[in-house]
Amino acid sequence: DDFLISSPTITTSSGSLGLSPTGNSTVYLVFGSQAVNASTIQNWLDNTPDERVGDLLQLGLANQANPISGATGFPFAGITITASAQSNGQLGASVASVGRLGGSAFNSLLIGAPGATDANGANPGTGRAYLIYGGPSLTTVPNNTLDLDNLAGSGVNVVTFVNSATGSATGRSVAEAGNVLGDGNLDIAIGAPTAGLTTTGNT
Repeated sequence: DDFLISSPTITTSSGSLGLSPTGNSTVYLVFGSQAVNASTIQNWLDNTPDERVGDLLQLGLANQANPISGATGFPFAGITITASAQSNGQLGASVASVGRLGGSAFNSLLIGAPGATDANGANPGTGRAYLIYGGPSLTTVPNNTLDLDNLAGSGVNVVTFVNSATGSATGRSVAEAGNVLGDGNLDIAIGAPTAGLTTTGNT
């Protein structure tokens, strides 16, 4: 299995963490066991603690060095996910695996960016959510980086959800909703907590 690690920028206030309205945010997709075969499988717990550390900034690169010991080995395969046009978008405030959508043979990913702009690139905080369809193309994106706002040459299919309700924080939460309609297809849910006129929000 693969897994997502989100890294939105944060602020601290009175000891509490919160999402920062500025600063580039990143999501990392780490491929599980891509390079493992019968001759390389080993018990991870038998390694020393230093050997169990991987540097996400080296994700997908050859000859990755352990950030503590400097030793090479245990190269982590994967890609970095960014949104170049949404530097203050809080990408990764929410992430979810949403299963196989539309009859696809691969799981898809849903990533929220509640600080992002609307469809016209205005009104920060209106928010976006990105639906990334899984498949082999994720292993061949240029420079091991998938830019959700510039997909040229990536071969990856991405649907961007925006909102016309200014300041709605679309993408503050995302999730697979299951087969809501009973039609055999998976559905998704995208939270926009400040989209309505009440404090309960909409999805």
